[in-house]
Amino acid sequence: DPNQNGLSSTHMTSPGKRSTDLLKAKRAKGRAGNQGTKRSPFGAAGTIVFFVAAAVLALGAVAITADAAPPGRIMRGVTSAGFALGGMDATRASKALQDRVRSYYLSFSANGTRKDIALDEKIAKFDADATAAAAIALSNGNPLRRIVRTVRTSVTGIDIPVSVTVDRQELRSRIASAFPELAAPAQDAHITITVRDDGGVDADVMDEHDGATIDYSAALQEAESRLHSLSQTPVELRVGRERPQVTSEQAR
Repeated sequence: DPNQNGLSSTHMTSPGKRSTDLLKAKRAKGRAGNQGTKRSPFGAAGTIVFFVAAAVLALGAVAITADAAPPGRIMRGVTSAGFALGGMDATRASKALQDRVRSYYLSFSANGTRKDIALDEKIAKFDADATAAAAIALSNGNPLRRIVRTVRTSVTGIDIPVSVTVDRQELRSRIASAFPELAAPAQDAHITITVRDDGGVDADVMDEHDGATIDYSAALQEAESRLHSLSQTPVELRVGRERPQVTSEQAR
């Protein structure tokens, strides 16, 4: 009898029961700890994106402070047709662009032959002032856009296309003059009649001849692209063959 040994019945808990009670207590404590821990509603990926975006904005803010162009100046990293304009004002940038286009010319090639075409205002009118103004405009705008532009110019740069107006009809005429052999239409077979001195009449059949045609639409489109970038890469003319409508056999 436990009472006879002077021991209370509450102190006679078996070792197995004590182990079970300890395990239950640990589980309850773990559940309480989990309930107290709050997870981010965005998850791990969302948290990473947030910090990356914050870092980019911070980098842009630092870049604007360090590299921001003074009022009326072009930010660093801005080019036009590959020519660096950073730090220039509108007047200086416009003059620099005018000097570049003054000696520029277009090149065309076909069948292994290359021809250069000098430019004048009848073919193309360059607007250096408009190009410089577009470059300076990048330094304006709200702060967020300026941050994005500054980061972009720091990493990859921004190239402004040269502003130019092209007279396509005049340029087409110059191309045809430079390559007369490629602007020859096909000739149909035809009959020529000759009156002899004795009053007789001779009829001769003149043979047909193939012609050559230039894909002017493609040539003009590529030429305009060259003008906006001041590229010296020749425009490769696409030449096709034109067949006559009337052959000598039909003429006979």
